[in-house]
Amino acid sequence: KDKAAEAPARGRAGAARARGNAGVAVGASDLGDVSESDAESDGERNAAVDAAVEQLEFPEGSDSEGDDSDGDEEGSDGVGGAEADEDADDESEGDESDEDDEEDDEDPRVSEAIVDYVVERQRRLAGGGEGEGEGDGDSSDGEGDARSGDESERESDPGTDSSEDEHIDRNRVGGVPMAWYRDEEHIGYDEHGERIKRREGNPDAMDALVARSADPSAWRTLYDEKNDEHIVLSREEIGMIQRIRKGAMPHAEVDPYPEWEDTFHYEGGPLSSAPEPKRRFIPSKWEAQKVVKLVRALRHGWIKNEKKEAEKPRGPYLIWDEGGDEETTRAANGLAYIPAPKAKLPGHEESYNPPDEYLPTEEERAALQLVDDDDRPDYVPQRFGSLRHVPAYGQFIHERFERCLDLYLCHRKRKSRIHMDPKDLLPKLPKPRELRPFPCQSGMVYEGHAAPVSALGADSTGQWLASCDRAGVVRVFEVSTARCVHAWRLATVDAFSDVCTCLAWNPRLPVLAVGVGASVFLLATETGPAEARAEAAELLGAGDGGADEDAGGEKGGLCSWEEGLPEGCSGAADPSSGEGDGSGGGADRYAAIRVRCKHAVSSVAWHFRGDYFVHTAPAGASASVLVHQLSRRSSQNPFRKNKGRVSAACFHPSKPFLFVATQHHVRCYNLLKQSLAKKLMPGSSGVSCMAVHPGGDNLVVGTVDSRVSWFDMDLSTKPYKALRAHSGGVRSVAFHPRLPLLASCADDGAAHVLHGRVFDDLLQSALIVPLRVLRGHATNKGEGVLACAFHPRQPWLFTAGVDNAVSLWVE
Repeated sequence: KDKAAEAPARGRAGAARARGNAGVAVGASDLGDVSESDAESDGERNAAVDAAVEQLEFPEGSDSEGDDSDGDEEGSDGVGGAEADEDADDESEGDESDEDDEEDDEDPRVSEAIVDYVVERQRRLAGGGEGEGEGDGDSSDGEGDARSGDESERESDPGTDSSEDEHIDRNRVGGVPMAWYRDEEHIGYDEHGERIKRREGNPDAMDALVARSADPSAWRTLYDEKNDEHIVLSREEIGMIQRIRKGAMPHAEVDPYPEWEDTFHYEGGPLSSAPEPKRRFIPSKWEAQKVVKLVRALRHGWIKNEKKEAEKPRGPYLIWDEGGDEETTRAANGLAYIPAPKAKLPGHEESYNPPDEYLPTEEERAALQLVDDDDRPDYVPQRFGSLRHVPAYGQFIHERFERCLDLYLCHRKRKSRIHMDPKDLLPKLPKPRELRPFPCQSGMVYEGHAAPVSALGADSTGQWLASCDRAGVVRVFEVSTARCVHAWRLATVDAFSDVCTCLAWNPRLPVLAVGVGASVFLLATETGPAEARAEAAELLGAGDGGADEDAGGEKGGLCSWEEGLPEGCSGAADPSSGEGDGSGGGADRYAAIRVRCKHAVSSVAWHFRGDYFVHTAPAGASASVLVHQLSRRSSQNPFRKNKGRVSAACFHPSKPFLFVATQHHVRCYNLLKQSLAKKLMPGSSGVSCMAVHPGGDNLVVGTVDSRVSWFDMDLSTKPYKALRAHSGGVRSVAFHPRLPLLASCADDGAAHVLHGRVFDDLLQSALIVPLRVLRGHATNKGEGVLACAFHPRQPWLFTAGVDNAVSLWVE
């Protein structure tokens, strides 16, 4: 400071040269007070700034004429250029004439700012180069900063393969949207250019919900769509996220405010004995450029005073004013202002001269006096001759008071109304006419039964139709002509409980299995080719007596095999000849086998190879499900104990699986492994029937509570779709063997036809579309349609009802 004080002041010519070369190093904070006075004009402000620059004293040695050796080294930092000399000569002529005027215009605040800057500048020069690094010799520091910036940028690069990255990005597609690969089998390419295959078996929303409920770490599992993988956050990462949300440091071991330790010891001597460079004693070129920008901003008035104006006291204002006051548009808590609801505008009844229809009569006025005050209208229409005759409104103060109470006591809430079309809530399904063919009209009625028809079915060729009624009569019709070609009376005369409940055709041979009471009859229908008839007669006419064994291998005790029809049963080619005579004259003509069981049979189903069939007896307890082999005439009990009351059973159409339906569950057993493969839960009580899709992966179950449940066994153990279109208990369900058709019949007297398409793509669910409701049977005592079955080749449907009729529905 002493050395700077002793330095001789430069003349006005030197000051002019310094100002011309933009060498003035006055800080923005020092010259900011020049514009504080709002009363100064632009000319006065410019004169004050010029006077401040001219009064600035520069240290000795700043003139470029004193040192030629550093002129090349410093470049434009010196003030001895040719242009500076010319400017100095031009300005020196007018300095003497303007000297007195400038002294009179000198601002004391500017002088104080200049003195403060000079003192601070000399302190920096004497302090050992705090200003170093702003001149030309500061290249080393700049390079260090650039190098450190490059290192930090390289460390924070998300695309690097360094060992610091915990999760390596194996998908090298860059920043393209992943929606481009949504319909592709791959998600991108690796570093070698090979395709990255998408994971198979991606779960849908239902599987994801089940997985989240079973996985305890699902709440901290993230899905990386780019790499198609799931990332489980560790406890350290969870803690880091929690600390970041709280505004703390990400790492717990980092102390944001450590104690400063001075590791530098300077007792040994000075750091360097090199002489001080010249750049520390001359104004910086870069600071000069900043000062020029600040001066220009001050002259144009771009820099405003940082001192805030005192808030003006707010005068009175209207509380409920709906004007453009900005402060009333926001509430005290910062929420958006909700305007008050507007008052109801007056109508014709409040006019001083209302129409006649608005004026009450004397009787109406007397009735209004008897009405309670809360129900009485606020204003009764009146008529006046002119507007000046209208008196003051008596209820004005009361209504204004009620309005004010509503405004400040009733809270306001902005409701966001959602305008939604109800049609948008319905699923987008194809139109039924686009899904033809399907049965939609009645084609033929098969008559001849004298009791309600309980079961029916068509053979594999589609030429013959078999049906049975509750009187124990089984009939075989020709489908095309409705002619009855065979008939059997299987119920004995003395056994009133022998009722036909079910029947099923053999898929390979013309053999019909009929469940009557506690027996299963195997009848040769004498239909089909001659070779098939001969094979069926050979199977039903020869045998070794019927060996039985249960699941433990014990012989006997399950059922017995008997050839021929028992006494009291008959069979005839012509239904009118000896059907009900009880003589049994035609029974020997047909080969037949009777499998005598201990309990009443409820359902029977064949294996797809035609040698095995299964029947269920709900009252049989441990013997509720029995499997029989026709070629060996043997029976076996696959289960020692059945969980629940068994209602139906059937085989898988192509795999060694057995489906057993109880009142609450449907179990799928693997016959090769002799284990439970899957347990389906319909979610309702009282399973009455079921049918397996020809593909084998889907199952339909009907219940007594009017529900039809579709199961996708590859998707879940719960129903994929639950249809509640029936108003009565479901009696039967059936799939078409070749077409995507599904039918169900119930006690409401209707049969529903649905389109049920199963796709080969496992990611696409089945498409179920209701097609038609068929009504052609009468109801009696709460019973309607008892059975339904599809034609194996045509889109036809057979239905049997309690009205003793069998109907054919065609397209």
